Amino acid sequence: MNKECLQRNLASFGLAVDPVPGNGDCCLTSIVKELHKVILSKEDEGNYEFVDHLRRLGFQTSIVEDTNLLRSLFCQEIENNIDNYKNWVDFDINDELSKFSMSGWFNSSLGDLCVLACSNLLRTSIVVITSIPGAPFIPFVPSTICSKMAIFIAYNHSAPGHYDATQEMVQAVLDCASIKKGCNCGRMAKSRGVVDITSCIESRTSRCSCLKKGQTCTRLCRCVNCKNASQVEKSPSGQHKGCTCGSMKNVKSAFVTCKDNVERKSRCPCLRLGTKCTSSCRCSNCGNNKDCPDKRSSNVTSITRKRSNPEKYKRMRGADYLANKGFVVSNGPWTNLESIILFVVIEVIEGSGNGVALNSLNVAELYNFVVSSEKVKEIGLAVTYKPFSSIVGKLSWLNEKHSLHESLMDSKIN
Repeated sequence: MNKECLQRNLASFGLAVDPVPGNGDCCLTSIVKELHKVILSKEDEGNYEFVDHLRRLGFQTSIVEDTNLLRSLFCQEIENNIDNYKNWVDFDINDELSKFSMSGWFNSSLGDLCVLACSNLLRTSIVVITSIPGAPFIPFVPSTICSKMAIFIAYNHSAPGHYDATQEMVQAVLDCASIKKGCNCGRMAKSRGVVDITSCIESRTSRCSCLKKGQTCTRLCRCVNCKNASQVEKSPSGQHKGCTCGSMKNVKSAFVTCKDNVERKSRCPCLRLGTKCTSSCRCSNCGNNKDCPDKRSSNVTSITRKRSNPEKYKRMRGADYLANKGFVVSNGPWTNLESIILFVVIEVIEGSGNGVALNSLNVAELYNFVVSSEKVKEIGLAVTYKPFSSIVGKLSWLNEKHSLHESLMDSKIN
């Protein structure tokens, strides 16, 4: 969920994640990777001042060396301007500086100042795009700016938290496409009448996209009788639950599934992952060393859901059913109108000068007398008779909330 939210927030800026290893330096490494994009960029010609500032600080083009340099500069920034940062924390900064100066150290409260201090020492704005739905991005603006562009880094707050660099979404899509797309050499040779088909042969006239990239063909390629094949690549299976090759159609007994042949590569997911078919697979005529027999049976009978007609009491309203069985039916919570009548009854008893005591019994009798009167029924007020226990409970609640009802009651009810 956090990853998906982060991807959505990045997409709103036209960005995607540029992964950074989680080795304790992820925040600093993410910033350094973005700095290198600025240093190596030839398109932004108006940012010379910022590039010169980075050169003076000692940044080059080595990720590891510049990450260590940025950690050192961060500690110097905190130490030299400790008065500016002590208001942001509730701990002794000097005790944390010695720990944070070590490479790979991140389990420190001082890390909360990392982006803010780096923004000040680099003199550039840093925007942290988060995976938090309520705060999709957090900008950090330095007191002195010499860069015309901001740096964007990504932050996933799940578990201990992790920072990544960012890249343009178009480039990320192109990178994924270049990884996932394979060649299809020899697929059209049979339609041209070629009998002996061999493809992906390294030669001067070869059009194989994998050979042009200097790569070996993989399971993603659809080439026929490939001569550029490598060993079976194994990849994490994730939630793979077994293949179903040949199970949805009538497969000839001579046809073998889950196995490559000269003319085509099998689409079997087990074969693609470099694993053998298991008992969880539902493939037919398996050629991928399936040790366990097919668990399917031709005598499978369909299961019909059991239905039963409900008894009559299930078709009655709950209150009617309880009353029919002799249970006492509750009148439900107090409505606003019933509460107002109760307040009026309390004021009437309290304001009468004939010596009537203000207690629960008198309040209950007068209240039920009013709501049961013919005049109330004639008007059609939605009020009901209340048992003595209900009125006592309501009065007890009013006593607890006495301070909130001073305008209605001047003395506490017994």
